[in-house]
Amino acid sequence: MESQFVQAILGNQHLALTARILLAALLLGAGMSKIVKVRDFEEVVRGYELLPQLLVAAFARVLPVAELLAGISLLIDPLAQYGALAGLGLFATFGAAVAINLVRGRRSIACGCFGKHGQQLSWVIVTRNGILGAVAGLVWAGPPTGTLRETTSSTTWITSALMVVALTGSFRLIRLVTEMWSLKG
Repeated sequence: MESQFVQAILGNQHLALTARILLAALLLGAGMSKIVKVRDFEEVVRGYELLPQLLVAAFARVLPVAELLAGISLLIDPLAQYGALAGLGLFATFGAAVAINLVRGRRSIACGCFGKHGQQLSWVIVTRNGILGAVAGLVWAGPPTGTLRETTSSTTWITSALMVVALTGSFRLIRLVTEMWSLKG
């Protein structure tokens, strides 16, 4: 039995459309940044040391395409739930790859989120991917969100802006808490 909170989130069409737009923008931006500098991204993939060397180049070319396809699908109404499911898989994969390297003690790798130059690996990145995966999961599990043509509503744009501000603030707070926690240890 779902809680009333989850039902309210799943049933809020403005929030669901906002989540679709936010996830699409993130996936499209990440995919484009990797495609533009695919050789640099190949170095990042190699640095994670999770794949056999034979697969690194192919993976570095396929992953950005998957991000782009997921992002585009989120913007096409009949494909949005498939795009959300793909996004959920991508965010889970990213979080797992970072977590594996952190457990191995390998923190000095650029995350590769938007290409070669990014944050070094941290639990903040794992948490961020978990949150983004949860948002994608809610979009996937929820009812169809209507059409993006409805986003001309001022309520949707205000909700979008507030969600971006809230997520940005949440990620910064998580980073701050993580940094404070690492200073104590």
